[in-house]
Parts: sequence; structure tokens; C-alpha cells
Amino acid sequence: MANITHNGRKHRVPDFIIGGGMKCATTSLHHMLGRHPDVFIPDYELKFFSVDDFVQQPEFVYPRGNGEWISYDYERFFDEYLDWYSAFFEPAETNHLIGEDTPTYLAAEHAPQRIANLLPGVKLIFLLRNPVERTYSHYWHWVRSGRAFYSFEDCLRFQTVPLLQRSFYREQLQAYFDRFDASQIKVVLFEQLVKEPEIVFHEVLGFLGLSETPLVPESSAKNLGSTPRFKKLKLLHNRLMRTFIGYKHTNFLPGNVKDVIPRRWGYIDKILRTVNPMRPVKPKPMGDESRKFLTDYFVKRNAGLSELLGYSLTPYWGKEFENI
Repeated sequence: MANITHNGRKHRVPDFIIGGGMKCATTSLHHMLGRHPDVFIPDYELKFFSVDDFVQQPEFVYPRGNGEWISYDYERFFDEYLDWYSAFFEPAETNHLIGEDTPTYLAAEHAPQRIANLLPGVKLIFLLRNPVERTYSHYWHWVRSGRAFYSFEDCLRFQTVPLLQRSFYREQLQAYFDRFDASQIKVVLFEQLVKEPEIVFHEVLGFLGLSETPLVPESSAKNLGSTPRFKKLKLLHNRLMRTFIGYKHTNFLPGNVKDVIPRRWGYIDKILRTVNPMRPVKPKPMGDESRKFLTDYFVKRNAGLSELLGYSLTPYWGKEFENI
């Protein structure tokens, strides 16, 4: 269990971080490790090192009814935020290896340096997925969670960041390799985790120095998702409720006061959810032209990724990515 001392006070902090990327099975790996008897990992995605990243988490910044803006400042309120952060790890036993899981850390601009400054010996686990598939899954996550207001193609045009930027793996990983020894970084491919969960799980246990333990079958990686009965109605629903997105996603953050959706809008939200429920049905496949466009785009943006990782991604992502 890791501890640091700041301003004369001892704080519990993570021994390892699952740092992203988004829609790459970070939650599945979280649950796999969380079942290990020697691991403690909070349920929340804490977002401590990216709490004030307006690009990655725009829902964290919004005006209340009185006009006062809710926003965060990591440097200005560091002492307060550190107290809040370390409190999540207080229930851990002295023999526990402590972890946390926040998908935004891979893409957040300041997270690599902040983590290096506070936790220079931490171990980092990053999950990557075929960037085209990751982007499409990200879009459908937005649909379900109220963040997508347009079709997939229009979101690529009008809500580009972070929909595309979360798949800029090479430059994001480079920021961590520049600040940490390679022995502290483990990169896991989503596709291998889905296909060979036991192998990946035991590799991660070895990386963290944990004893071998059986993988609980139901904890293996799944990415089933869901879709609304009427997609266009759901997008309209999202546009109507977008003012209140921050109310749902910031209540657990440090120093925040719970915001309540006005009653009339709560009724509208409930009616629309009843009329248009989510169903355990996979989304329709991405259009061929959009897939080709994104493949070409991400091959260029991730040039050098295979060299950085030290192996070819073709067996997992297909021959389209042989020159990545």
C-alpha cells in the first residue's frame, strides 16, 4: 500500500492506475482486479488528475441557476482535492495493493505530469482498442448517457473532441513513456482481453506483483451496450436535457453541492425514458464510407504506435493497420 506525506499529513494513494482509454474495457479490468483478495479499488472513476480538464470533461463545468459557474482548479485547490482523493483509499487494509480506474487519464493533457509529480513509482495500465471501433462505441456511450445530440457522422463534424482525440494513442502514450520507466507501464489490447481474458488477467497480475488467483468467469470483458427503441427521439431527448448533464456527473466531486433537476424537467425526462427505453440490442454497423475515412485518419494519427509498443497490431486490428 502506497503512502505519501504532504504538508505534514500522511495520505494513502494508489499503487497502480488503470488510466484508459475509454470504451476499451477499463471497467472490466477494474472488476477483474477488484475481486483479487489483495487488491482494493474504489467503485468510482475518481478523475483526480484530470478534474479540471474542460476538453475531456466539459460536463464538469457549468453555470448554476444563480449564474455561478461550477469549475475546478487542480493547482489552486490541490490540498483540498488531495484530502478528498486519499479518503477513497482509507478503507483499504494495510496489505492491500491500492488502485484506481479513470479512462480520461490517457487523453488528459496535464494528467501525465501530475501523476509523475505525485506518484513517481506508480504502475500504469492502459487499454487500447481498434481506434475505429472505439470511436463508434464512444459515440453510442454518448447516446445512452445524454451527450450525443446528432447522428454519428454529424458528431464527427460538430462534437469532434474528444470523440476522435480519445483514439490518438501514440502521442498520448508517448507522454507517459517520456515520464515513466517502461517497466512501470503495461499496455493491454481490448481485443486480446475479450478473446483471452485469463491470459491477460494473469499477465496483469504478474505486472502488479500479485499472487495468482482464478479469474471469475462473469468478470471477463464484455461490451454488449444497448440502444434506444427510437434513436432520433433519444437524440431529441438529449438535446432537451443537455443543460442538466453536469447535475448527473459532478455530484461526487470535491466540494460540490448536489444539484437537482427542476421538477418539470424531471417529469419530461421520466416520460421520455418510459416511452423510449434502452434495449439490449447492438447498434447498427457503422457505414462503410465512415469506416474507411476513420481508418485512414487514425492510421496517420497513430503512426509509430507499433514501434512504441514493440509489436505489430495487425493480428488484433486487421491488415488496415499494418503500417501504424
